[in-house]
Amino acid sequence: MELLKKYEVELKGKHVVIVGKGKLTGKPLTYLMLNEGATVTVCHSKTVNLAKYTKDADILISATGINNLITEDMVKDGVVVVDVGINYDTKNIR
Repeated sequence: MELLKKYEVELKGKHVVIVGKGKLTGKPLTYLMLNEGATVTVCHSKTVNLAKYTKDADILISATGINNLITEDMVKDGVVVVDVGINYDTKNIR
């Protein structure tokens, strides 16, 4: 929320798509966005045709921790994208 406020991203009336349903990020963000007047759609890594939802977002928040789940072709021009996922690339650990 602080990041969105810092960059003066208006939430009221916007369609926010949150990809991630976790209890630490996805679920709390859903309620925070609703409280700011946004319309919220919650998806997750198993959502069928995820791009259908992400392409409709004014604000897209990815909180899954899955590398490359969201690709360039899954977002429209002008969308605000926030990636809050954390993942580990075990191939490069020595």
